[in-house]
Amino acid sequence: MQEKSANKSNFFCDRFRQLLELSPKTQKEIAKELDIGESSIVYYKAGKGLPKSNELYRMAQYFGCSMEWLLMGDDDGAPDHKNNAWQNRALIAEKRLKDLKEALQEAMNAVIKKF
Repeated sequence: MQEKSANKSNFFCDRFRQLLELSPKTQKEIAKELDIGESSIVYYKAGKGLPKSNELYRMAQYFGCSMEWLLMGDDDGAPDHKNNAWQNRALIAEKRLKDLKEALQEAMNAVIKKF
């Protein structure tokens, strides 16, 4: 029975790492959006355990895949990265825009301080 659990953990670990690598967001951002601790992300990524069912559900919703795919690797529930490509590009553009806004604000504050 323990071997079966280890296999699930390995499947999940592989799938979870794959999704994290494909995401334009940082682990910290993903943890915040999933409402789980950053340490949990590290724990799951290392294959040290499986998430609780409510966390697994939120992960599946967040990454656009099925819980079965996350746990067992069934291809039927795999995320369609081709259809999500535009979303990833939009997220990257949004992050760049946020960074530019912050840099502009800092530059404006520096100019204001000089006067």
